[in-house]
Amino acid sequence: MSPRTIAPLRIALTALLLALATQVCAAAQARPMAVLFSAPWCYNCKLIKPKLKTVEAEFGAQIDFIVLDFADDASRSAAESVARERGFLPLFAANRATGWVALLDRDGHQVGELKQDMTVEEMQARLQTLLR
Repeated sequence: MSPRTIAPLRIALTALLLALATQVCAAAQARPMAVLFSAPWCYNCKLIKPKLKTVEAEFGAQIDFIVLDFADDASRSAAESVARERGFLPLFAANRATGWVALLDRDGHQVGELKQDMTVEEMQARLQTLLR
């Protein structure tokens, strides 16, 4: 092979290795997530948010708390981008109900949920389980 042929291959291989290394690092640093499906007009959201704020104060250093806003098309589009970036786009696409929290493990799989009728203690127990 000529040097002209090798140089583009070397660049492509370097880019591929960098992309793979970035994915491996991101996966190693991934934390479980608590994803609130929310809207300003949602009554259940108004019930769950104060409890969620309480448990976030306790678990925020170990679990990523994310709010997906479904208020309008622009906020839904932004929420979709977050879901895509964080690796739970299929969950986002399958759910349009608001007022609940999906609990996702480090791999982005749903392993539980929090509901507005749960007590703070019940939420804490579910989050403890998520960390195991």
